[in-house]
Amino acid sequence: MSEILRVAVFADIHSNYAALKACIDDSKALGAVEYIVLGDIVSDWHQPNECVDAVRALTPLVIKGNREQYMKDAAIYMDLWEIYHQFASLLWTYNTLTPENLNYLIQLPPVLSIKGGGLSIKAVHGSPRRSNELMRKEDGEGALIRALSEIQEDILLFAHTHEQWQFDFDGKTAINPGSVGSHFNYAHGAEYALLEISEDGLEVIFRQVPYDIDKNFREATQTGLYTCATPWISVIYSAAKNGCDELRRFLMDIEEVRKQNEFSQGGPIPNDIYDQVFDELYAPYITKMITERY
Repeated sequence: MSEILRVAVFADIHSNYAALKACIDDSKALGAVEYIVLGDIVSDWHQPNECVDAVRALTPLVIKGNREQYMKDAAIYMDLWEIYHQFASLLWTYNTLTPENLNYLIQLPPVLSIKGGGLSIKAVHGSPRRSNELMRKEDGEGALIRALSEIQEDILLFAHTHEQWQFDFDGKTAINPGSVGSHFNYAHGAEYALLEISEDGLEVIFRQVPYDIDKNFREATQTGLYTCATPWISVIYSAAKNGCDELRRFLMDIEEVRKQNEFSQGGPIPNDIYDQVFDELYAPYITKMITERY
């Protein structure tokens, strides 16, 4: 029987330390000895420094996602962040990170090429072309076929869409481990992928690890993040509890209202529309959900 190298792949942690710890504990129990982190370590939840500290202690194989790029480019965006409610989580995260952790995130590379267990791996956040490119399941296989054709490595690790899936093409494999910290599966669990690499090839195990989502949200409500970004974190919490991509739906509903008000699509969301959509379409049932659980 050939020796197996077990590699845990984490992505899209989004400052959710409770979810990250659950995934670390689960992966170690399953024999993981190496770790790869595909970016978006911070923003959205309330423990950015704890997540950065844990990742730094876990592995050197870490790349930046679009959220880390935002931290790097904060000076460019700061005027917008201070005006528009949609950016409140980013602003709070930037102001909360320690200088040491902020510098660490800024210095992360955008891609990595890794060799291990006889296979080569390309690690990206969105795609080999851009960290913010979305390669979604619903859009079909075209983008992944193109991405796999562009790389020399055997395995492409990608993230950003918060969807667990695997695609094989022309002897290569693309793997999205899902989201550790901003997940929307019906198992209500933090997501990651465990790669088992041996002489026999590659086996991918997708994990959805339970943790106390309600407790995590209660703790978040006691922080300044919740005070300044109530709609954003409430919708992310609801997505985790209801098992659907409510944040995407929230943004789509906002775009519908923008059209009705003859605003052009794209660009920062006017605060009155952002707050209106949350207050009218989301706050009532999220408040009811919170009241019933607490």
